[in-house]
Amino acid sequence: VGVAVDLNGRKLHFSTNGVWDNAPVFGPQDIPTGVSLYPALSLKGRAAFILGPGSYRHGPPPPPAGSFTKDEKWQQWPGTFGGVVRVDCPELGDSNALSGFKEYQVHGEISLKRNVQRLVAHPKYREKQKTERSYALRVPGAFAFSDTYRRCGALNGRTLYKGNAGGSIFWDGKEELWKISTTEDVETFDAWAPHSNESTLEPPRLGWQVPDYIWGILEADPVRTTLQNAGVESSLVEAIIEALIVGPDDALGPPGSGSSVPTGINHVFRARGDRLLKAELQRLATPADLNDDEVWGMAVKCKQQRLLDEAGLPAGAAVVESSHPYTGQLFQQVKIDGAKSLMVYFASKSCTIKSGAEFEILAGGLDSDAAGCGSCVEIPVAGARLKGTVIERRDEGCQWKVRLATNEIQDEPGQDLPGPHGETEDLSWVTKGCMIEALYMNGHWYKARVSQIQTELDWYTGKWLPAMYIINWVDGEHKDCEKQAAQVRKPRQATSAKTTISDIERFGHVAIPNGESFALCHEKPKVVRVAYGIEDGDGSSDEDAIGSSGSTVGSEIASFRLDRSYPLTPISVQSFIAPGPAQELGIETNGWFLDIVTTVQQASRKKAIAKVLEGLGGILPCDEDSTDKQLKAHLGRLLDAGFKNIEELVHRLNNGLLAMTGVSLYFTNSATTQKIKLLQDAVVVYEKGQMVGSEVKRFTSQDASKQIQVEAFVKRGPAQAAGVRQDWVLDVSKTQMHNPGKVASLQEEVLRKNPNALLGMSDVTLIFSLPDANPIPHFSGCGPASSDTWACKELPGRSAEFKLKCRGGFDAESDQSWGVWALVLPGDARRLSRQETDQLAQRWVEVEEKSRGATGKVEVERDDWDEARLRALCDLHGWEFEWMTEDGERRRRMDERGSFLKDAGDLKGARNKVAAATKAQEGRRQNVIGEPVDPSNKPKVPMVDATTQYDPPPP
Repeated sequence: VGVAVDLNGRKLHFSTNGVWDNAPVFGPQDIPTGVSLYPALSLKGRAAFILGPGSYRHGPPPPPAGSFTKDEKWQQWPGTFGGVVRVDCPELGDSNALSGFKEYQVHGEISLKRNVQRLVAHPKYREKQKTERSYALRVPGAFAFSDTYRRCGALNGRTLYKGNAGGSIFWDGKEELWKISTTEDVETFDAWAPHSNESTLEPPRLGWQVPDYIWGILEADPVRTTLQNAGVESSLVEAIIEALIVGPDDALGPPGSGSSVPTGINHVFRARGDRLLKAELQRLATPADLNDDEVWGMAVKCKQQRLLDEAGLPAGAAVVESSHPYTGQLFQQVKIDGAKSLMVYFASKSCTIKSGAEFEILAGGLDSDAAGCGSCVEIPVAGARLKGTVIERRDEGCQWKVRLATNEIQDEPGQDLPGPHGETEDLSWVTKGCMIEALYMNGHWYKARVSQIQTELDWYTGKWLPAMYIINWVDGEHKDCEKQAAQVRKPRQATSAKTTISDIERFGHVAIPNGESFALCHEKPKVVRVAYGIEDGDGSSDEDAIGSSGSTVGSEIASFRLDRSYPLTPISVQSFIAPGPAQELGIETNGWFLDIVTTVQQASRKKAIAKVLEGLGGILPCDEDSTDKQLKAHLGRLLDAGFKNIEELVHRLNNGLLAMTGVSLYFTNSATTQKIKLLQDAVVVYEKGQMVGSEVKRFTSQDASKQIQVEAFVKRGPAQAAGVRQDWVLDVSKTQMHNPGKVASLQEEVLRKNPNALLGMSDVTLIFSLPDANPIPHFSGCGPASSDTWACKELPGRSAEFKLKCRGGFDAESDQSWGVWALVLPGDARRLSRQETDQLAQRWVEVEEKSRGATGKVEVERDDWDEARLRALCDLHGWEFEWMTEDGERRRRMDERGSFLKDAGDLKGARNKVAAATKAQEGRRQNVIGEPVDPSNKPKVPMVDATTQYDPPPP
């Protein structure tokens, strides 16, 4: 059965075996605006929710017309488990027969007093024989002694109860108190209560008292440090500590409990008698943004960090921990700066239910923070994605200096011939009105449309042939509009394979032929506008731009310089002669560049800028009556000409632009306004005299994949500087291409047999690649505690993701679902023994458990559901109670149906809608396989659809 909920249209769609109803079963008339919808299922038998898209057997219905936008689609219900979630319930109402869920619901806030009216109990809870009843007791909640306790003999004339975790409930005849202890030692206890008036032979249900430490206790010093770091005045900090502190020799519990704090250490209660941390924070008017939960949580973290420091662990050490026992999913990311790899140490108690949960560690993948000299990158700029290799990272890693890739064979920059080999193209396809590309006077090709074709008589053939093409430029330019055949060609298709600087028309002219080209790219690219002689944003006229009153560009900037080795940003400030607006905005001579394209395109004084660039590429001056569109086209062509003769362009700037006022210049700190992309390759260069073995301890060749990888490093070197780790693979073929003189020593078969032959090489370039750009699983564990199961190999890189994925309920014994505790250290830190790990884990968990404390009241109730426990539950929440009978259940359902139809109110036609849906469902059932015609005309029992699957698909 499939269910699709159109929340926008307020419609419910249903399907059987992938066949969706033609119309929604419930529509807007049945679902008023503002009503909340939640998936829910009550059942007896076997069933499953399939909530993950990857597990669906059938697809969703087509998007309903008018309900979805173009970006909307059917999605998984928010907050639900993915995949298959079984909700088998062989016996309705039997908690022991459930596997995880009796009812699976996703809902909002529920009030047991407001949303529940009556509890109807099955008669079996009243009719059980004494031999079938359980006389065990249970203490619910999150107390240290919360457990199930079973009868285990007698003590002081009363029943003695022993818990699954080793605790006990017993009667103290001397003090006439029932007591609960977390141990079997009856001399100590953690909760106490007098007997109830109802029964003196059994522990009371309510009236239990506990010492203050049960609500949470923590050393005073971490609390003091946390409050001071939060900005609380020292006097107020001490007042809060004084109100909640318990001295080193004070007893924590009542006389005889034996509970006390460690000698010599002051502790703080979260609640001491009627004094609460929350109330003290409010009473003493601490900062308004502080609350008790945040303060207490930060203090706990402070104490736990001190545990790591006391253990002598390196900076960055982290703990990954689930709750104990675990009760849900876990996702945590750990990053240790400066680490080459990570080691994970599990506590001996780590375990999960084998079929119910799995702990997974993902590591590896690309890490931009670890990339450096030798990393391969891609720079998105000017419609191209330029390839390059990082040669330096500056400004704390924010600025990347990249060597741009070049073609092995480069044409002369600017060579753009009419045909594929310089010959004139066949222009028989050219007709009036068609789109072409024409050669402008500056040597660049631009799109145009043919407005007229002038012909002349060819005396040899006797035919009239095209002699001149009259064109209209698409960008609005109105000069140089008569073209001969050699100046016309078909429009070139834009290519997406622009990976080198020579592929970009403008910047390719700047690059030095057969020379190296570089780019400076910033992690946080900026474009800064600097205004001279005008207020920022003032759109002044173009008249008298040069020499007018106000500060000129030259009043601050001495000159511009040209560096063709940076073709994407070739122009920068040579020097400043006086303070000015550029320096006020942070512009410097190093690391900042003049964005000449934006400066020209965004100029408010376009005619003045055009005068500065006038004559570049032989372009004629623009007319005085040129439109704005024509001016933009004219400036664009002047720029093209300027990039083709970049020295002349810089000369014009130093002679003309410096004298201008009323102009804005745009500066940038990056060759691209987008973030560069890290690629899955690295170029590792070992210079002459530098052995590969000086960095790499050994290589390994995987038998299955035949891949050569680094098994271990000796110290940091070129490979690690480029971001290479143990999960990177040597690309033998590319390595051979970069080392033409060492091909014989770099044969793939030779290296696979003995990859460590690389260790003795120097003056060699190794190319590594990363198979997976994203983190991949390196560990997966589940099941009982075991040193074999819970052991993880060294993880590559400095970061990892930890996931605990739960697939069912959490109803197992606590010792089977204790969860996970893992310590994460840098790979080069000293190795820890299992004993050291367990001692640290024990202290860590103790701090967590004691500080967390408990909430609510202590209650002792029967573990079995008998009438007394059922009625007590109803009294607690104000419910009605009734035993289930066949007649009572039928009467109740009839009353509910009548009440629904009576109170439907605005749900017009609800009664008819229900009847129509029932009739449509019956019709659909009978139409899948038609009934055979019986000559006797006797009614037949409807046939069952043979294709209908009543059991859910296997998980």
